[in-house]
Amino acid sequence: MISGDWKLVSKGTNKAPYTSEWELFNLKEDRTETNNLIESQPEKAKELETLWDNWAKNNHVYPLDGRGWNEKIAADVAAK
Repeated sequence: MISGDWKLVSKGTNKAPYTSEWELFNLKEDRTETNNLIESQPEKAKELETLWDNWAKNNHVYPLDGRGWNEKIAADVAAK
C-alpha cells in the first residue's frame, strides 16, 4: 500500500494463518527501502494498514486462505 511518500509492505505467506508482519518505508527519504520504520511510526503504519484492509475487502482478497483471485471470485459469485 502506497500513500504519498509512505509504503507499507508484507511478504505474506501461503500457509495458514496467512499472516505476516508489516514493514513501513518512507520512499522520499529511503528509495531503496532499507530502513523499516514500523516501530517508530506505528500510527502511520496503522493508517496504511486500514487503507489496505478496506481495499482488500472491496477487491475480494479475503479470506486469506491460499486460493487465487479467480477461485475467490468464483466462490463469491456461486454464493450469491
